[in-house]
Order: sequence, then C-alpha cells, then structure tokens
Amino acid sequence: MSDELIGSFGEAFSRRTAFRFLIGGSSVWLTAGIPYLPALQAVTGDLQQSSDQTVLVVIQLTGGNDTLNTLVPYADDSYHRARPVLRAVAKDVLKIDDYLGLHRRMTALAELFAQGRVAIVQGVGYPNSNRDHGRAMHDWQTGRPEDQAAQTGWVGRILDRHFSEKVELLPAIFVGSMPLPLALTGELSFVPRIQRAQDLVLPPGVDRRLVERFLTSFGGSKVANNPWWDAVRRSTAAGLRLGQKVQAALDEHFAPAGPPLRDTRFELARRLGLISTLIKADIGVRIFYTDLGGVEPGGFDNHANQLGNHCSLLEELSESIAGFFRELDRHRLSERVVVVTFSEFGRTLQENGRHGTDHGAAQSLFLVGGRVRSGIFGKHPSLSNLDQGGLRHHTDFRSVLATLVEQWLGFETGPAFAGNFPLLDLFRG
Repeated sequence: MSDELIGSFGEAFSRRTAFRFLIGGSSVWLTAGIPYLPALQAVTGDLQQSSDQTVLVVIQLTGGNDTLNTLVPYADDSYHRARPVLRAVAKDVLKIDDYLGLHRRMTALAELFAQGRVAIVQGVGYPNSNRDHGRAMHDWQTGRPEDQAAQTGWVGRILDRHFSEKVELLPAIFVGSMPLPLALTGELSFVPRIQRAQDLVLPPGVDRRLVERFLTSFGGSKVANNPWWDAVRRSTAAGLRLGQKVQAALDEHFAPAGPPLRDTRFELARRLGLISTLIKADIGVRIFYTDLGGVEPGGFDNHANQLGNHCSLLEELSESIAGFFRELDRHRLSERVVVVTFSEFGRTLQENGRHGTDHGAAQSLFLVGGRVRSGIFGKHPSLSNLDQGGLRHHTDFRSVLATLVEQWLGFETGPAFAGNFPLLDLFRG
C-alpha cells in the first residue's frame, strides 16, 4: 500500500490500523459509503452470497431474565405463594394454555405466537450452573462451562472452522455499544462491532480517489508470489462490493418517503432495524448478535423493585422483535431469519424482601421466525423441586445452540462444543 494512500487516512489511521480494516472482511466499515467505482469491473472474487441463506439473530438479555414472570405459570399455587408482590394473576397474563401465559406487556410477541412463529424451549440450563454474572455469561458464551479458561466463543469457533480462509466474506456482526462479546471471539476470525449506520461509511478525510487508485492497482490479476497482498486485494474488493449493497439498503432505510423501520422508543428496535437493513442488503452475514440490558450486571438483574423495570424490558423485547419481523415480512425475508434470546441464568422462584428476585438457574429460551415449529418445548420445571431456589434444568443449552448451528445455519458444530448434545425438533422443513 502506498504511503500516499496511508497518509490520506490522517491521524485516525496508522498503517497498522489501515491494514487491520482491510483484512479479514472488516473492510465493510471502510467502504460502505463508497459510490460505484469503475475499478470494480476488473476485480475478481465474488461475495459468494446466496439470497436463500439462513440468518441467525442472537439477543443477549444481560443480567439474568426472570423467566417466571416472562412465561408465567399463572395456574400454579406455588408461584403465587412465593411471589405475593411480583406475581401475575390469571386475568393479567396473555394465556397460552391452561397453565402458562406471557407477561401482559408482551402483546406483540403473543401475536407472533398466535401466528405460529414462536417456539419456547423451557427448562434450559446446564449442570452445576454458575450464579455469578461473569462466570455464568462466560459459560453460555463459550459453550464450554467445564473449561473456565476458555478464551474463544461458540460463534467464534464456528467462524474459525468455516470461514477462516474466506477473507472476502463477513459472516458475523455485533450490533451494540458494549465490548465485543466473548461468544464472537475466535482464534482466526474477526467480527466487527457497529453501533449505528454511520459506522458503515468511510470516516471523514479519506480520499476516495486514492482508494479507487489502490483498487485499480491491485484489483486485477492475482498478486504474484505474494499471498498476503493477494488477501488484502481480495478483502478490499469484496468490501467495496459489500459497501455498494449496504449503501443501497441504507438509502432505502433512511428515505423520507419510506416506511419507518423501527420503534424510536426502544434502543433494541433501532438495532434490529439496522440488522434488518443489513439482511436486506444481502451481504452474506449469517449471524447477528446484539443485546438488551447492557453490560454486566445488566438491566435484567432486578434484586429490588423488579416489577416496573422488568415490565419495561419485556415490552421493549416484545415490540422490537415484532417490529423487526414486520419489516422482514414486507420484504419477504421472514422465512430466512430466526431470532433467539438467552440470558446468563434465570431467577429464584421466591421473591426477596426488596420486591425483587435473586440469581437462579434454568430459563426459557424464545425462538422467533417464519420456519420455527411453534409451541412450547419441554415440560415446565417443577416449582417444588428446585435447584438452590431456581428452576431445575432438563435441557442443556448446548442442545439448543447446536440445533441452531446445524439445522438452521447448516454448519457442522465440530469443536464448537465439548461433547455431543442431542438436537431438538425446532424447525419446519
């Protein structure tokens, strides 16, 4: 790369930084705002994206979601006795059957359930689960609770196995403000973090003519006897193509006459609106990861005065997911997308003296999509046979993740999880 090109990046980009953003598919960050470049016509290396590829959206509920007030066992006397303040009575829930109902603020998700687009997997956890926020989140994100020293995540290991040599592809993105979750960390793969649409355009001060000159110089034939420079060329070229698609989708997203893509009340809705834009852009991203609740200990950690805060979070979750699928429906993309929610643990059955709940064990996971096998999966854990005050798990969380990886994304799990975990019947053909 010429010194002139490096210099055009100004103080914000050193030579090393420029290389970092040009390699490993992360060139999307640099190139999304670039208009059509004639040099693209001479560039080899296709994005290899098929419009029928499936997409997984992971929503992390940080802090430990209270499953018992999300999917409410309203007909169980043990629930009411344990929660004189926090309980939801039968008339206040959105009934699914004669035992369970959704929280009253989750009307939008209840509508999706009625449409046959929500699967709820009950009793999800793992043996000897940790009750510490950091350790429990480490267990879920690495997918290896038995390895407390694990430094890579389950998504990162999937990317290492299937994408490490495909530098021209961008298979995963994190949308959020927190540091990159460990789940996305691999030994060979790189996952970019974005917070807003502006993160996908060239930073101020970059001379696009120099970028075009760079591409013209290296965008033709393979660089002889220099695989490293050839990887730079391929990654940059793919990033430019990717950028064109993203820019077109962003133009539609922000068009004054276009329909609103997000509920502006909610940050999660804004993030899912950006994810829907990138799905429409068809740039080859297979896994999106975002969060609700922020950094640890997280918004779902309601040890005191839980009622109001938890209600608001569940409404944000419900309305944001529903708005996301309305936008996907508008573009006939719902059949390609599945959303899954998870938290690091559930909460205790018994409310505490501060009108909150404490760290529990098992939880319910929600899967939403056009091809999920809708309904309730697994028995509701007993409210009399508890795991240190929390729900006792019967389904290992790695069974759910392995099902998503193998049956939805179509990847072999390989070394992603230590051991073999039975797959679940969660999807229609």
